[in-house]
Amino acid sequence: MANERWREPAEIVGIEHLQQAIWLPDGRRQSMDVPVLTARTKERMRTGHMCVKCQEPFEHAWPKLCHVCGCRVRSEQAEYFAREFGGEIHVGPSTSIDEEIARMHEDLEREQKENP
Repeated sequence: MANERWREPAEIVGIEHLQQAIWLPDGRRQSMDVPVLTARTKERMRTGHMCVKCQEPFEHAWPKLCHVCGCRVRSEQAEYFAREFGGEIHVGPSTSIDEEIARMHEDLEREQKENP
């Protein structure tokens, strides 16, 4: 049996615990954890050799559907990959801390003038 490198599983090096959560109707909190993948695994997903949703490896790139989770690989994976791994996303205010502090001082001065 030849070495079938395409069968190699995704390389997960850790789990990132996101600060996002969903509150379920029964009061439970569902947090979101995402696997931290190696660059090689991400490249296999980018080139269509692995499912971006369930990390199933493919013998041939860009099958129509993932045979495990049913993801539409050929028609949707590139867009999903770009959205999930397209670079760093800034989270937080669009101003620096110094700008925010200055704005807060201005707001305080304005409020003190309006309500002596």
